[in-house]
Amino acid sequence: MGSGSRLTARDFVYSFQRILSPLLLSEYAKMLYPMKNARVFNEGKITDFHEVGVQALDDHTLHIILNGPAPYFPSILKHYSWHPVPRHVIERFGKMTDRDTRWTRAGNMVGNGSYQLKEWRYSHSITVERNPNYWDAATVKLNGLVFIPIVSDTTEDRAFRDGQLHVTEMVPLAQGPMYREQQSGVYRENALLSTYFYRMNVTKPPLDQKLVRQALALAVDRAGLIRNVLRAGQKPTTGFTSPGAGEGYVAPDILRFDPEKVRRLLTARKLLLRGAGRVGPGHGAGRGSDAACAECHRKIAPLGFSLETFDPIGHWRSTYPKPKKAKDGPKIDTTGEFTSGETYTDFASFKKVVHDTRADHFTRHLIRQFLTYTTGRTMELHDDLLIEQLHDKVKKQGLGLKTLMIECLMSEVFRSR
Repeated sequence: MGSGSRLTARDFVYSFQRILSPLLLSEYAKMLYPMKNARVFNEGKITDFHEVGVQALDDHTLHIILNGPAPYFPSILKHYSWHPVPRHVIERFGKMTDRDTRWTRAGNMVGNGSYQLKEWRYSHSITVERNPNYWDAATVKLNGLVFIPIVSDTTEDRAFRDGQLHVTEMVPLAQGPMYREQQSGVYRENALLSTYFYRMNVTKPPLDQKLVRQALALAVDRAGLIRNVLRAGQKPTTGFTSPGAGEGYVAPDILRFDPEKVRRLLTARKLLLRGAGRVGPGHGAGRGSDAACAECHRKIAPLGFSLETFDPIGHWRSTYPKPKKAKDGPKIDTTGEFTSGETYTDFASFKKVVHDTRADHFTRHLIRQFLTYTTGRTMELHDDLLIEQLHDKVKKQGLGLKTLMIECLMSEVFRSR
């Protein structure tokens, strides 16, 4: 392995044990998880490496047992996490699981590739030279290579175009189309088996709701992002495993761009949540609520969602300015409409009843309109029972608007759509 010692199957077994050892804290240990018991050993749930699915049958035969079918397995063996490391060199400078020892320094490091480390100037350059012990050294054409770490892709691209670099794998996003169209002779695109995604905290609202997460996933135009933003030939993925991961593999049709399916849900939810914080007895009435409803109506109306309001207190003041006797007071039924002949002798008592009734009316109306809007059909008589059930939840539990919307969306009316 560079020092002249023979490479055997046992070097692979040692290397696998090293990278999977919990004490090493290798960030690429997961690459070996397809191997039987590799994960549980790496997580410290078992301590006997003999239980891991790898063994050297002889110097030239390595036997690997997998957890199950893995048609992609031959391709991932190309990753350097599966490469052998020299035990005799590592343990000269420390234990198997020691990190940051001197075995990787120039003059100490030993490998079995076509080049060997000559010089490492930290943050400046890495220089390698031909390895005379390489098994096919006669076919190696270049005497050496110099790797220059450059943080900025723009700086690296400029160095490449000025002839200071012969090869670069960093192309600024803005330059990709230019290279593809005008300099195809020097530009190459190769597929990378890698999936990019964003992790989100799903324990906090609104992402703690499954429906919201599904809507968000359907609202992302992956092809549009690639075409207009990334512009580097990436492929939109519909799952964790990328297209082209193996021969015959077909990516699942789980994630897709479907704005029509989520437009009404997200628009209605966003605008309605801008209204009052809660609805129910003692909530949803007052000047702030009226203003919020008016704003919702102004923005929702063009979308076909009508949010009407009813003001019985204003009606009282204009029709019955100074009630003095019980027979002069109006009566309000459960729908919020006025009837005659009730017994309210003062405005304060009537105002409280109207306040509660107005909230009831607003809540029922809100539920009916939201279900009509999200399902795309008019609520019928047989839907009244569901509306009353949702309304009762509001009265008994004091549901917030967001929770009320979720209850509507999870109801039988919406599920049967």
